[in-house]
Amino acid sequence: MSTHKTPLGNTPEETSDNLDIAGVPLPTSKPRSNVNTLTVSLVAIIAVLVVALVVALIRPWDQGIASQAQTSSDTHTPDVTTQTAHLDSYQQAEADLAAAQKLTAGTDYIPSQASAARTAIAQLPQAADGSGLTLGPADAPVHVRVFADFSCPICVKLHKDTFTQLEARARAGDIRLEFTNFVIFDEKYGSGKAARGALAAAQQGRMWEFIAAAFNSAHEGEHPTYTDESVAAIASQAGVPDMAAWSEAYASTDVAHEVSAQTSIATGLGLGGTPAMLIGNAFVGGYVNYQAIDGTITMQKKLNEKGLN
Repeated sequence: MSTHKTPLGNTPEETSDNLDIAGVPLPTSKPRSNVNTLTVSLVAIIAVLVVALVVALIRPWDQGIASQAQTSSDTHTPDVTTQTAHLDSYQQAEADLAAAQKLTAGTDYIPSQASAARTAIAQLPQAADGSGLTLGPADAPVHVRVFADFSCPICVKLHKDTFTQLEARARAGDIRLEFTNFVIFDEKYGSGKAARGALAAAQQGRMWEFIAAAFNSAHEGEHPTYTDESVAAIASQAGVPDMAAWSEAYASTDVAHEVSAQTSIATGLGLGGTPAMLIGNAFVGGYVNYQAIDGTITMQKKLNEKGLN
């Protein structure tokens, strides 16, 4: 059985999803005889078995997307919750493919989520063609969705390490790439301003250039801070052709509502922080290197070719 490891990511505040199971209290009185000692020992054994049964039934480590909290860490291990002892038929087909190719889940690829989570992924609203919010064809074999906050330092690293390759694959038609704003650092660092700037740039087909300009100008390990003036400068750097129209969109309630709607998609999934990715039916909470992303895309394509996606 694989173990759940803490991913590298950011949360708006320190949280914990550890499940506390109350122990069964043992008698505090001193045993008066060997018979009483044996009774107390049996009670203790039964208590341990009861707690073990509760843990086995609840399975706090295998709760799917909604319970995967992303906390800061110094490890780059992806957040993987699929348990090999409890695979459904879809996951088993994936595990068989991996075994045939001698691939290791969590290292070479990120395994798919269980049935309920796959249904939730399939029901997510998708950005329309021509909206400027996606790259790649709608019928691409694998859809990759990135949830990020512009003031998240790990999002900066993810972008610098992976987006050049992902955007190239999207432009080649290999994947469909979608960026979803998950604003968690607005009050302290103004990330909501950058999110509005990106969506305003999307109206002129320059969102991906805006994203690149914002993240590439940030220093790794720091929380980028945004003002109205700095966001406008990023839009200009991104090559937005009509800055007057951009300014009007940036200040509009429609764009503000769209930022809120995108953030609601993330919170509706139960995501606890940024970055996060959906790669087909696989979920990654936190940073993952491009090798694992590439392996996951390849695995999801093979599942699609078998008619499983």
